[in-house]
Amino acid sequence: SLLTREIRHYFDAAGFLEVETPILLRVAGGAAAAPFVTRSRYLDSELQLRISIELSLKQLLIGGLERVYEIGRCFRNEDLDSTHSPEFTMLELYWAYADYNDMRRLMEGLFERLGARMLEWQPDSEAARSAAQLFRPPFATLDFVQALEERSGIRDLLSRPTPELGELARRCGATVPADSPPGVFLDKLFEHYVEPTIDRPTFVVDHPASTTPLAKRHRSLSGRVERFEIHCRGFEIGNCYTELNDPDEQERRFQEQLTARGEDRYAYDAEFVEALRHGMPPATGIGFGIERIVMALTGAKSIKDVILFPQVRSR
Repeated sequence: SLLTREIRHYFDAAGFLEVETPILLRVAGGAAAAPFVTRSRYLDSELQLRISIELSLKQLLIGGLERVYEIGRCFRNEDLDSTHSPEFTMLELYWAYADYNDMRRLMEGLFERLGARMLEWQPDSEAARSAAQLFRPPFATLDFVQALEERSGIRDLLSRPTPELGELARRCGATVPADSPPGVFLDKLFEHYVEPTIDRPTFVVDHPASTTPLAKRHRSLSGRVERFEIHCRGFEIGNCYTELNDPDEQERRFQEQLTARGEDRYAYDAEFVEALRHGMPPATGIGFGIERIVMALTGAKSIKDVILFPQVRSR
């Protein structure tokens, strides 16, 4: 709770407004994850628990708020392992008239502050001393494609056909549907070859466009988007984009993503696309799990170690 309070203080002082947005949604968007589904008797319709806070906060940008964030619960009906929990606390933040380079500087300042605060709170703790040292900026930078090609020995990744990428991912032990989009396979390859080797805080930058439908095309690198992930201690902490704000391109990308998955072509958040047509300013946004921040700062090996009542498999 001390770390969460410190995060709030940091963003409040930087001029960001904390808000609350709905947890129950008609379409849970903003991430590639399976939602938990429930039903409203009053509305006589199916609802989903949010998997992300992204699309609601972007609609606030469209409405005129320029710096907003939320810390709240999200739910994903997927894996339970050392870095994933079906219920977790997400922080998402959106910043109009800024890009992912601005967000890098903001995040370096945040993690430096959190490391310093840990040392103030626990001056005799080896974990606190380690965190204060580890999170001093500047953070390292890795190009997603370059790092993956160098560490896997696989060349020309962006020009390889999707079935071939799928086969490469399956050889690494990935269990994903064969009809997944190419970005899913590239992410799995990165998780296998590169992610476990990143110990110090590192910005992994400029991902292939197929890895996300919500990021803006890179201003100079063909086939890439303006995106970074923060990695540390062998896992991802946070994910940032320069945000896509073109409604036609956004709709096309949503449809391409759903078609690649064999899902209903219109089962995406059409209300969000319609809101984009009213005009979203240029912006950047980031999302990260509070539990993973605590893991990175304390050196905890499992997300269950930083959750008071973690979900466990029934015996």
